[in-house]
Amino acid sequence: QGEQSGQQYDGHFNDDALAFLQSYMRHVPKHELLVVAFHIPLFDVDNLDEFLQILGRHPHTLSLSAHWHVQRHVYYAGEDGWSGVSSTANNHLHHKPGDEMRHHSHDIHPHDHSLHHHLCHATACGSWWRGAPGGDGIPHALMRDGTPQGFSILTVEPDGAYEIDYKASGRPTEAQLHIWMPEPLTAAAIARQEAEVVVNVWAGSPRDRVEMRVLRTAPGRRPHVTGWVELAHDVRPDPYYLEAKALEDAIKAKLPEGESLAWREMPSPVDAHHIWSAPVPVGLSEGAYVLLVRWTDQWGREHESRRVLRIEP
Repeated sequence: QGEQSGQQYDGHFNDDALAFLQSYMRHVPKHELLVVAFHIPLFDVDNLDEFLQILGRHPHTLSLSAHWHVQRHVYYAGEDGWSGVSSTANNHLHHKPGDEMRHHSHDIHPHDHSLHHHLCHATACGSWWRGAPGGDGIPHALMRDGTPQGFSILTVEPDGAYEIDYKASGRPTEAQLHIWMPEPLTAAAIARQEAEVVVNVWAGSPRDRVEMRVLRTAPGRRPHVTGWVELAHDVRPDPYYLEAKALEDAIKAKLPEGESLAWREMPSPVDAHHIWSAPVPVGLSEGAYVLLVRWTDQWGREHESRRVLRIEP
């Protein structure tokens, strides 16, 4: 249920919805995963604690929402009203909107009942079909947090365990992230640690680990130049989205008076909660390298991506 006043939308679980949830839960076997889907994300619901107290009576739960046309994993703990099995060791994963989390927690099982996992999911239409169209005439529709439009596949096991796989539309299945670096990339900027690598993992969560290493472009006895370097979780706007928006604004500014863009204008960027960053490793000489990025998701699965790293004088 929601009430809209001007531009403010207030999310709320009404009494009928909560009563239905309580009644339905009595018929769900304890070993099965209970998935609750709704439109408004939990972080925009004013009676979140009531919902969590009820849902926490089931051992295996997952909730899904959308609405914001961004992608974000949030974990709720006892301080939010979650009535599942408590564990003070896991409370550091609690993540409220606006918080920056720059730590990791790879030792926690992804189906731990001490926290409730909520996913505000990306959309099939991306940013409402906005942005310049490609060669096929379809707008790029990149979402405000840099996530490409797409869908997910939820795989559920008989014991209530689950995994979620994101599929970006029009991209290979293995494409799960994009890597940004400043261009041109100079040796002087690297030496001053002013050049950074920014990785946007479209389905990433605060429980994930992102690492990078630099490889040689030509095979040799020592194929890697650096060891694995862990990136820091970094809540910020996506740099590719900022560049695309700036380009669109520049095109718009050059249009004759009274003329508008031939496509629906991109929305303003927002902070992405699935970005990791680190300085480009120092000590690299001029030339071309390969930057290898390894993402370990909250289910312990590893994914790799790479791009060319070219250092100029």
